[in-house]
Amino acid sequence: SYWALVLMQLSTAIISMIGTWFTCRWLPGLPIRRSEARSMITFGLNVTGFDIINYFARNLDNILLGRFYGSPVLGLYNKAYNLMMLPISQIRGPMNSVAIPALSRIQNDPMRYKRYYIKLITLIAFITMPLMVFLFVCAEQVILLLLGSQWLGAIDIFKILCVTAFIQPVATTWGLVLVSLGQSKRYLTWGIINSIFIVISFILGLPWGAIGVAAAYTIVSYVLLGPTLWYCFKRTPVSITDFFSAISRPVIASIITGFVIFAVRSYLTTASVIVSIGCSFISGFLTYFIVFLFLPGGLLLLREFSSYRSFIFQKSA
Repeated sequence: SYWALVLMQLSTAIISMIGTWFTCRWLPGLPIRRSEARSMITFGLNVTGFDIINYFARNLDNILLGRFYGSPVLGLYNKAYNLMMLPISQIRGPMNSVAIPALSRIQNDPMRYKRYYIKLITLIAFITMPLMVFLFVCAEQVILLLLGSQWLGAIDIFKILCVTAFIQPVATTWGLVLVSLGQSKRYLTWGIINSIFIVISFILGLPWGAIGVAAAYTIVSYVLLGPTLWYCFKRTPVSITDFFSAISRPVIASIITGFVIFAVRSYLTTASVIVSIGCSFISGFLTYFIVFLFLPGGLLLLREFSSYRSFIFQKSA
């Protein structure tokens, strides 16, 4: 029964732990006093503290909606949120896991560090922004295809969360900047501040149900973007100008693509769900690349991104 969910989490963690030990050829042992591990422990405690606080803050929306509105509303909200996060987590997670150690190794070379970070968020924005625009415009068709008609009540929630997800994958890279530079105390400090505002947004939006919670979260995410970048990029090689310059092309191309997808979807009102999604995706895909190509520096970036493909898929020696 429900214990299957508990056992799934435990078994995944245990198997991952054992696999990590075998892969790294390392087993934990008793600490050595002369190992000078104090700085590493402090760093780890700050990161762990952030993860714990962030976890409870991010999940308070589910708790509040379940407590005051019951499982039907919570189910719609949770399903919309998970569907929105699925493509983001598959893209952002692997990139962050590679970016943090890579940035850490070049933290003493400010110019190289900045160039690497700019390339990273440009690539993340290039992939995730048009995807979120597509999901926003085609929300009804996507939910019908993937979840079924019984989940149509989640459409408005899903669309609002897509607005958040448009900026969230690149906005949250402030964390990898602070972690890679070893500034875990500032990482924890801003994590606490950010969590407080998120919790307040959930409480303020609660009277309007799941839509209110989603809308309040979206508003706070954009309101906090400027202060977050100012605080977290302070005393780092990266600036707010670097951030917005890096994502400017994907933003422009994605917005134009959104209008094209909307026009195509509106024209295919009588078509089947699969035909509507297929035509919308293809037209959006072509529009995005054409617009990106004609933006200043767009062709150069596309050539650079194509070189990443050969690097990723090359056979290991």
